[in-house]
Amino acid sequence: MLKIFSHLYYFYTKYKFLLLTKCSLVFAVFVSTLYWMVLFLRLITYKETIRYAKNPKPSIIISAKNASKCLDKNLPLVLKQEMIKELIVTNDYSEDETQKILENFEANSNILKIKKPSIDRPGKKLALTEAISSANSNHILLTDADCEPISDQWSSIMNEKVDKNHQLVLGFGPLHKKPKSFLNLFARYETCITAIQYFSFALFKIPYMGVGRNMLFTKGLFEKADGYKNHLHVASGDDDLFVKSIKDLTQTRICLDPNSFVYSEAPISWLGYYRQKTRHMATANEYSPIHKVLLSIHPFFHIISVLTSLLLLINHHWIFVFLIWGIKWLVLMIFGLPSFERLKNRDLIKFYPILDLALFLYYLIFSFGAFSKSSKNATWN
Repeated sequence: MLKIFSHLYYFYTKYKFLLLTKCSLVFAVFVSTLYWMVLFLRLITYKETIRYAKNPKPSIIISAKNASKCLDKNLPLVLKQEMIKELIVTNDYSEDETQKILENFEANSNILKIKKPSIDRPGKKLALTEAISSANSNHILLTDADCEPISDQWSSIMNEKVDKNHQLVLGFGPLHKKPKSFLNLFARYETCITAIQYFSFALFKIPYMGVGRNMLFTKGLFEKADGYKNHLHVASGDDDLFVKSIKDLTQTRICLDPNSFVYSEAPISWLGYYRQKTRHMATANEYSPIHKVLLSIHPFFHIISVLTSLLLLINHHWIFVFLIWGIKWLVLMIFGLPSFERLKNRDLIKFYPILDLALFLYYLIFSFGAFSKSSKNATWN
């Protein structure tokens, strides 16, 4: 009799455990799916504003360090922009041929100005601050040496979105596509979903970041916010922490016009990608509490989804697990397609299931350490 009761108790506890695991999986998948549906829908329903403002020409600023090859390739594309008052490039104590390349371009251009930071220090905040201070335009358009404007309309499209109430414009910096590379596929996917997040958050009037590859703001706004003064102790974060510091000083616009995109090369090695993301995430500890909570929702529930699924698969509940994930992927592929299409990365949708699963490892490696990682050690080269 004891043996019978022992078996009954075992099956009872196992049933309760499996039931709890199934409920946890359903809830976690529901929350993580709802999170992305909200962001996808916000971006889908956004109508790009077409303005013909008579704004002053912007000063385009690039901070370059050991970027001779990138500058040789991309500076002609920046210099031929339809709307540009001047191009200021700061040579941040480069050890390659950067200075020589810049001088060659300067000899044939009347709008290119070369600067050198007064002090060699980690990060590029000092270089950018001094360049912005010397700019002759009130409109500052930032990009990087490795960025390639997709058209000569880039600066004018970004610049037209500025007005008295909107002195910050967030643009998109996608990665070039390379076939037969899972690293390239995942890096482009992660870049897209990050952009969907910061664009949608900005549309919800809670901006938390932008990318220095494609961002425009007014010099007056920069001075009003004391520039990078509030986060000078952080080597990185000249883009996202700046957005945080000025979010109460102006409204933010986003730019989804494909002709305003600036492309850059994706990392070519997993180690390079790891170092890049580690540097970028070093600023997460400086985010506001509300943004830390909101940005943790999907990573937390996505990890719970995978772990509970593994438990159920071990217990042979294959059909249930595949059904839940199948519904999730179908819903997100349908709702996500227009957003990925607007960002010119439609091809990523067909790989959504595998990329979504790969995101589990990405979160395990980066996210839980992001908000506790010291931001003082971030460097750039």
